Amino acid sequence: MRLAAARALAGREGSLDEAARRRLEETLDELIRSRMLTADLPATRLDLGQLYEARGDPGRAEAEYRAAIALEPGFAPSYVTLATLLEAGGRSADALATLERGVERAGDDPTLHYALGLAHARAEPSRLALAHLGSAARSSPERSDLAVAHAVALNGAGRRGAARVALEEVLRTRPWDADARFLLATILRDGGDRVAALRHAEALAGYWPGCRAIGVLVAELGSTTLADR
Repeated sequence: MRLAAARALAGREGSLDEAARRRLEETLDELIRSRMLTADLPATRLDLGQLYEARGDPGRAEAEYRAAIALEPGFAPSYVTLATLLEAGGRSADALATLERGVERAGDDPTLHYALGLAHARAEPSRLALAHLGSAARSSPERSDLAVAHAVALNGAGRRGAARVALEEVLRTRPWDADARFLLATILRDGGDRVAALRHAEALAGYWPGCRAIGVLVAELGSTTLADR
């Protein structure tokens, strides 16, 4: 808990007065010393890396993330965290290579496949992006966010029917899922099936009353559906 609070404060050092900054630095130094007692654990190196990253020291953060990988090459969070740092620093190719190594070494971890699929999609929508996002969704069917990401990629690749199937499968067990139903409604709308789109939008409004974005979608679909009759 102390480490999480310190990480949050570290990113706001500029807004603290001199005395508060000094106390924060002392706390951070103490935390780093205490964490180094378990520096042989990859999770510890991840903690330290995130702390350095929050303090604006990406070089030391990267070194800690790479140390976590060296300690346990099968520890998936190390690859995802390092790739996120590299991507934020404009090193997209290095981030992609990091995730690919992670998939090779850490097996079928869905988080890795998800991150790698998104990385491929950012670089260029491709068969590889779809493959990894699909693998992530299949590996963790209980996580609707993975299925929605896969559906977004499918729709972007022109595979609207497959995207609909993926989203309908989510809604079969989670009918209240806002992301899945909203995306399905917009896919149906863009495909010309406004009646079905309106049905999903109205169902969504029932689950999430008061949401402005959903209200706008219902109003849009309702007015155009009436105009077409």
